[in-house]
Amino acid sequence: MSVDQLNPYKVLVITRAHIETIFDLSDRQAARIFQAAVKICRAIREASGCEGLNVVQSSGQVAQQDVFHFHLHLVPRFSGDNILLSWENTQAEKDALNRMAEEIHLRIDDKNDSTSAKAICPPPD
Repeated sequence: MSVDQLNPYKVLVITRAHIETIFDLSDRQAARIFQAAVKICRAIREASGCEGLNVVQSSGQVAQQDVFHFHLHLVPRFSGDNILLSWENTQAEKDALNRMAEEIHLRIDDKNDSTSAKAICPPPD
């Protein structure tokens, strides 16, 4: 549970091992953390009756990380709760999106991965 209850039933999922950011997680750690998070999210929904849920994770100071130990915030959401996660989107050109997707795709390292990120996120057409 989180001491800071943005909404009732807010939970923090925290790694036992000291891991500073999402970039530092091993594939195995990431899989275990997110599998646990999904189970906890389902339990939060059943216990709270929430209508939705935000999974929030900040890595790096520029991303507003203020506790430098990897953790996920599981925030149940209810109509009228006045919680805002707000930013303005800028529509990108398809060519720019394809170029960025290809740059990311080329940098995915699946050498030691049993679940291929490249299969989950194929390159653009």
